Amino acid sequence: MIASGGGKGDGRTRNSHRHMSDVIIFWNDPPAPEDLFPTGYKNTLGHYHAGCCPNCRCSASPLVFIEDLKFPVRVYTNGKIVSMQKPEFDNLYNSRISQMKAELQREKEQAEQKKVKEELPKEKEIKTSEEIQENIQQTQNLISGALNPESKEANKHAKLYYESIRKMKTDVQNIAKNTGYSIGFIQEIKNYLFIDDQNLGNGVQKRFDPSFEIAESWERLIIGKDIKPHDLTLFRHEAKERELIQQGYTQDEAHILTSKIYNYSNEAYLYYYGSTEKHK
Repeated sequence: MIASGGGKGDGRTRNSHRHMSDVIIFWNDPPAPEDLFPTGYKNTLGHYHAGCCPNCRCSASPLVFIEDLKFPVRVYTNGKIVSMQKPEFDNLYNSRISQMKAELQREKEQAEQKKVKEELPKEKEIKTSEEIQENIQQTQNLISGALNPESKEANKHAKLYYESIRKMKTDVQNIAKNTGYSIGFIQEIKNYLFIDDQNLGNGVQKRFDPSFEIAESWERLIIGKDIKPHDLTLFRHEAKERELIQQGYTQDEAHILTSKIYNYSNEAYLYYYGSTEKHK
């Protein structure tokens, strides 16, 4: 919020600028003096603050303390200059401050979403089925006696590992180092997958159920060896899903829409079974 200086007060001061002297102006709402006080010429300068147009000698002074004002004051608002007493000015001031805070919050959220998108590495395009089959051939024998992801043993393993992940102190840093993602981004994904309660619909608010596939992905990402393509897809999927939820989609809607772009479930199923036929 500023008080316009209105020029030097000599014969060279434009009439439109002279009328702006001592007018209270909010910084996010600059006036158009030539429209407020027409000169007979087309306004080509638009909206601007004191001193921000060619050959303008006006100056703007910041208003730090409202107590310094002597009411009534002239205020530029809604495209015109009006005279206000303190109660009316206080209402306008509080409204504008709330509006500016909301704008700053939106800008912050947009910046955070942009940062997440920029941090997502470009998805490698698999052009041939041979590449898929090569990956399957390399990993079809994971370990001797590997668990069936749908078995009771796998479910038990996932539950125990999820609890272990929640207690880990260095997993986020290790994954950031092994993948190139930022620590902040990895922490957001960890919170979303393992720690925070989620609105799952129908009044259900709880953590996601443990997933053997996700537990295995998280373990490989921590170790940094033998990381699979679907392990990285996990980050893309969860980041996009969170973004859609923040836009107002339900968790189910966000999951379905995201899976059309980053289908972690199908990729994981393909890795373990060599086909997505049963998973469709």
